[in-house]
Amino acid sequence: MDKQGSDRIRVVAYRDGDVWVAQCIEYDISAQGANFESAMKRLEIVVNAECEYTKNKFGQPFANIDPAPDAFARRFDALSESLEIDNMELRIAA
Repeated sequence: MDKQGSDRIRVVAYRDGDVWVAQCIEYDISAQGANFESAMKRLEIVVNAECEYTKNKFGQPFANIDPAPDAFARRFDALSESLEIDNMELRIAA
């Protein structure tokens, strides 16, 4: 994942009804999928697309993208187990 300027992105993944949601903490970027794997694959695609778009438009990856609302950071911090996947620190609320 090309994220120049950032070591990693924290992500919280959780079920919301019939879908899985993967939400970044540092940037308000998210994706949904029918299952966990699908949500994470879509998130990787969206993060890479946002990285390239903002780098081309503003000269810096993720420029002008606000952090996720505080509720997501609190949810992330409340979960103790984390995984490292493609420079993303992931915590899963099942």
